[in-house]
Amino acid sequence: YLLAYWKKEIVILFLSIAIMAATMSLSAQADNSTATIHGKTIGNWGHNWWQWVLDLPIQGNPLLTDGNIDCTAGQKGKVWFLAGMFGDGNPPPVERSCTIKKGKAILFPIITSVKWTPLNPAVPEDCTDEQNCREIAQLANDAMTRWTCTVDGIPCVWKNQIVRAQSDVLPFIVNPGSALEDLGYVPGVRKISIADGFWVMLNPLPPGEHTIHFTSFFPNPQPPAADFSVDVTYHLTVSVL
Repeated sequence: YLLAYWKKEIVILFLSIAIMAATMSLSAQADNSTATIHGKTIGNWGHNWWQWVLDLPIQGNPLLTDGNIDCTAGQKGKVWFLAGMFGDGNPPPVERSCTIKKGKAILFPIITSVKWTPLNPAVPEDCTDEQNCREIAQLANDAMTRWTCTVDGIPCVWKNQIVRAQSDVLPFIVNPGSALEDLGYVPGVRKISIADGFWVMLNPLPPGEHTIHFTSFFPNPQPPAADFSVDVTYHLTVSVL
């Protein structure tokens, strides 16, 4: 009887700690969003993530691709990026497999948005000035009602904070041949842009096979339009070289 009792108490304790960790991970934004990792805040790494994924062409872009993909495309430096997905319309889950180099920190979003001022003021794009960009970028993510994140089956919050962060004001470059040009944006520099999101920065994983799974969801505020959901699984091989 005592053994069964203590087993039950241990399970309750671990569940309580897990719930506290998940809550703390989102409430600790003020303590973590301004810390620098490899020379940048999480918010500014998030801006780099957007510049990376939208600078790739639509053909083969990881936001739009599942199955075997090239995780080396456009990557450089000590931090490599993993893509999420376009969650509009409650799409089905995606699974991706790829290889990354050992010794690379890994950044990916639970949910994220980026907003920028127009190239030509006479042609509106996302927002009008810094404050407007910040408000719209934040609003896009405030509606998230649930999320999950695991690495090799272990909740991310056990080892990594889920950090809500915004970037500094940074220019956003639309390059020729990028996904944005394919979507109709005129190449050029948008002088003001803000990235906002819930981000995970993983320390380098040891060589071998790893599985990263993350989800997020928020209901569409204007039914009967479809909800927004993200469900992404990465099967990563970290190389030994």
